[in-house]
Amino acid sequence: MVFSLKRKLGVLFVVVSMLTGPVLMAAEKWAFVDMRKAMRTVEEGKKAFEELSSLKDAREKELKKEGESLDNEVEGLKKQQTVLSQEAFQRKRQDLAQKQMTFKKKLEIYEQELMQTQNSKAKDILDEMEKIIEGIAKEDGLEIIYEKSGGALAYADAKRDITDRVIDSYNKKVKEKKKKK
Repeated sequence: MVFSLKRKLGVLFVVVSMLTGPVLMAAEKWAFVDMRKAMRTVEEGKKAFEELSSLKDAREKELKKEGESLDNEVEGLKKQQTVLSQEAFQRKRQDLAQKQMTFKKKLEIYEQELMQTQNSKAKDILDEMEKIIEGIAKEDGLEIIYEKSGGALAYADAKRDITDRVIDSYNKKVKEKKKKK
């Protein structure tokens, strides 16, 4: 079964290579862009990263305090175990277990909110970059633009890299929008 799957994948790779190889060779006008670098470099990307970092730091500080408080309650309950009645100990242990579950849910919600905020900020930037990349492609007559940071591009000559142009164009566009306001 495994050999069969490997063989099928190998055949599929060869077929895809044979079909796409000539297309890629024929496309002499191509370039690539490192979107990860562009996102980290444009002014709005830096600003978004700083905002997310400060939001993350503030929430983590808050959650760390809450987590330490829960840890202290656990230690306190362990110390009280010999003094408390069986029933009182069980009740406190259940209350503490409920607090821990609530804290765990709070952590999950925090992570989801952070991810949503990050995605929202990134989407706006990426949408604008996509327009800029399309404009550069049309301006230069490029047929294909690869995305480098996704791992699909193992090597390409640096002269094919349009990342800095995308960054410059993006920052100029943002400055122009600010001037108009």
